[in-house]
Amino acid sequence: MWKNTFFLFGFALVIIALWGIVRGEAVIRDPGQVSEPGLVLYYIIGAVIMLANGWMTHKQAIQQYEEYMDLNAPAASKQDLETSSEASS
Repeated sequence: MWKNTFFLFGFALVIIALWGIVRGEAVIRDPGQVSEPGLVLYYIIGAVIMLANGWMTHKQAIQQYEEYMDLNAPAASKQDLETSSEASS
């Protein structure tokens, strides 16, 4: 889960937004960027979107892994049984 870059960028945006709340929006504004109100809010919205996307892709990866294991696990266990019965003969 921690390798999912959506989570990494989402948490980075949260940290930047918190920094902007504590120190002021001028700290997180890009050099030369026009001063616009609500910059911290944009970072928070971006963080929520990134974290939600990370959560969805993580759940999808788990679902695909479980489906893969359900399809391939019976075949693997049959092969294990055949191999162990041949070894005992």
